[in-house]
Amino acid sequence: ASWARVYDGTAVNGCMDLAIQTDRAIAFVIASCGTFAQGSVRRAIDTAGTQTWTQTLAVAGQGRTSLAIAPSNQNIIYAMAASTQAGSYSNGLLGVWRSADSGRTWTQRVSNASPVKLNTLLLSNPVIAALTECGFGTSSFLNQGWYDNAIAVDPANPDIVWGGGIDLFRSDDGGANWGQASHGWFTRG
Repeated sequence: ASWARVYDGTAVNGCMDLAIQTDRAIAFVIASCGTFAQGSVRRAIDTAGTQTWTQTLAVAGQGRTSLAIAPSNQNIIYAMAASTQAGSYSNGLLGVWRSADSGRTWTQRVSNASPVKLNTLLLSNPVIAALTECGFGTSSFLNQGWYDNAIAVDPANPDIVWGGGIDLFRSDDGGANWGQASHGWFTRG
């Protein structure tokens, strides 16, 4: 019936994702704010009263960030961020982080500097980015992390993570290594 603003993300072009713990009496609300601007992840205790938002993840070049809480262990939260930095990964992957303490601290699991190229393509068009390696032409980066950016955790296993960008990716080791699970468009041959 009525709404009240509890956090103002106007300065960073709004807040893009929200995740809420549902398995405890004192739960946290986790919010990601910022797109085409310096992004961050913040958390607050889920109360009906005044909330105090604490920034818990903000790295240079962090843009739009998607969030996912592991249903089987809600202390585990993932964040996948697009990059606002210039270069091949502009609006592509900046990194994937994991928190094991309800979003208080974060550990980077993978970044766009990974030596395994497939790990870097979560928010890019992987077909176009791998043309050179596949012998079909010159690779280029078509990135849409400012728009196509979703992450989810398997309901039963907190180490199985799905990343959705232009295509779908899956990690079986908590976001450290990724495999491509779909091809949005590609005709073999």
